[in-house]
Amino acid sequence: MLYVHLPHENIMAIDAEWLPIFSYRRHKISIIQIALRKICFIIDLVDFTTKKSDEFRRLWLQEFCGKYLSNAEYMKIGYGITQDLDILGYSTGQMTNLNLNGNCDLARSSRHLVQFLSDQSVRHYNKIAAQIKRSKTVLESSSRSNNGGLSMLTYVMFGYSLDKLERQSDWNRRPLRHSQLLYASLDAYCLIDIYDKIHFIGQQFHFENVKEFLQYVMANTIVENN
Repeated sequence: MLYVHLPHENIMAIDAEWLPIFSYRRHKISIIQIALRKICFIIDLVDFTTKKSDEFRRLWLQEFCGKYLSNAEYMKIGYGITQDLDILGYSTGQMTNLNLNGNCDLARSSRHLVQFLSDQSVRHYNKIAAQIKRSKTVLESSSRSNNGGLSMLTYVMFGYSLDKLERQSDWNRRPLRHSQLLYASLDAYCLIDIYDKIHFIGQQFHFENVKEFLQYVMANTIVENN
């Protein structure tokens, strides 16, 4: 399925889930989610090195890691994607040869973006008035220490927050519940919607490239360390 569908789009969102334990160095990925605009793949990586078939490992290494992760022509959107890939490498025994080229990690710029938007005037940028107003609300709220999360960024962009109830569930138990599959899919798919919304916001400031806009935002915004 992967090598049939993925080449038709050059933007994908990547997320991963694992058992909630204390040291992330001991984490092993349970599933990885790969979202396109119209479909989300959920790939089972439990016991990758011991129970997956040789053909599964070959397809994973050649068709996905080799063809997509390392190819800068495919934009990989994530939230904390660098950590996800570190854990993925540990989980699959690819610590030294797992390369990520062409990525946009929204976690690096989310707090800067919220601060940047809150500094703008609704009168001057009426097309993004809702995002400006919600950014101001977030920064004025008492939960300021949580201003860096994906749920917060989703709220600023669209006016609702992600339900993170399933985050701490058992991702190694099979079969996964429908609520887990839905959570995992939305966690990845929302990244594409956010990316598209940031592209629209960037256009209001005369940027057509999302990464260039976010680099501009980070260079021109100061955020407080929590």
